[in-house]
Amino acid sequence: MDRKLPMEELCGMTLLVLGIGAIGGEIARLAKCIGMNVAGVNRSGKDAAGADRIYSISHLSKILPEADFVVSVLPITVETSILQP
Repeated sequence: MDRKLPMEELCGMTLLVLGIGAIGGEIARLAKCIGMNVAGVNRSGKDAAGADRIYSISHLSKILPEADFVVSVLPITVETSILQP
């Protein structure tokens, strides 16, 4: 049995941070340190530190296919319930 996991460079890949507030902003900052492109989603769509691009939650279906990795730090609210199965 081959137990080796495939490896890829993270540099140049796109990280989508859902909920780019205090915690999401720190994740974005660290991702930028290793050369990742960072897109963020927040309630307002207004700029947030650490992200190259920011979108509002209503644009999620547009940006999601562009992401190589997704990190969700969204609180469970009525607004974010569209993301639950």
